[in-house]
Amino acid sequence: MFNHSNPEANTFFDDLLKMAKSWNCTVYEQDWLVNQYLDMNYTRENLWATQDWHVAMGRGAKKNNMKIQYCMPLLSDFLQSAQSTAVSQIRVSDDNMPGRLPQWRIGKISLIAYALGMAPFKDVFWTTTVQEGNPYWHGAGVEPNPELNTIVSLLTAGPVGFGDKLGHTNKSLIMMTCTKNGTLLQPDHPAVSPDFVFRSFFAGNMPEVVMTGNTIGDFATKYILVTDSTEIISIPLSDITTNNNSRFIAWQYNHPEKIVIVDQKSALKINSTGGKSSYYNPPKNGYNPQYYPHVLYTVSKIQSDGWSVLGEVNKFVSFSHRRFFDVQVTNGELNVKLNGVKGETVVFGFVTPLSGKPFIVSLQLEGGVTSFRCVAQGLCHQK
Repeated sequence: MFNHSNPEANTFFDDLLKMAKSWNCTVYEQDWLVNQYLDMNYTRENLWATQDWHVAMGRGAKKNNMKIQYCMPLLSDFLQSAQSTAVSQIRVSDDNMPGRLPQWRIGKISLIAYALGMAPFKDVFWTTTVQEGNPYWHGAGVEPNPELNTIVSLLTAGPVGFGDKLGHTNKSLIMMTCTKNGTLLQPDHPAVSPDFVFRSFFAGNMPEVVMTGNTIGDFATKYILVTDSTEIISIPLSDITTNNNSRFIAWQYNHPEKIVIVDQKSALKINSTGGKSSYYNPPKNGYNPQYYPHVLYTVSKIQSDGWSVLGEVNKFVSFSHRRFFDVQVTNGELNVKLNGVKGETVVFGFVTPLSGKPFIVSLQLEGGVTSFRCVAQGLCHQK
């Protein structure tokens, strides 16, 4: 390969990021990548200009022990990231002005980010619908979808950025994403569009479905988010796992008592969420923000001995490795090690070989890692 370098670009980013490091900056965001390329003759006419710029940026970040987030990228920027280990995340959504666009549709583009080793980032969002004094649409700006934006952001397994007016953050909603000390409870990898979404797309249907999961030891959990679906979606076992002999328990978020079995004979059927609806009727000055109904399903593997772990059932991601340090069955008992701060309560759901239905218990943590053993009768005790 031709070895090309640009000393001036190296010096610029070395100095800039050294200065940023002195401010305790850990991540450098390079915004407006599309404009940086398309709006300058130099970048469009010089074969090496944009590559030099990217390489120098990555070099400066690595030299100063910093990470980079790409923002508003072209697909060429996605590919260029492979040349720099400092690029750890990339924005995959459009700009998020409250109620403006369905910018949460990121399942397909997240596939590319994930394949290139980057965490997808969805733009900042509001956690409450009405925030007085905002500048959007002459003060009429609203966010009809705070929960949807929160779930989509969390399932990226990347940064989660809520940007509310002071005093307008929905703490209850935020706490569904994290532990008591703010540690994000996320899946092992970004949520992406599964294969059947592309099959539906080419058949003329456009449901937004993303899937991700957590695996801890022999226990596995999948998360399936369906949005803006006007038809029943049937998800066979083969779209959840490659093991045709597996069995799973599926439950809708916040309703762990209503479980269904998914196996080779029984697909997971998700009813229509219903179509979008207008927040303002009629629209205000051409502004027509939409509410998009959605449903989040958790699908938990049933072990061969009959045990299944639903996890922390009042969190969007119920089986995060940041909460569950270890899970295994020993001598007919479920042994669980949980991370958390002293005094924190974990609402824990599990199914035993004797029950066939969930037990929900509240476990008090001692701080650090706390161990519990759960018996087939549905009781858990601290070890």
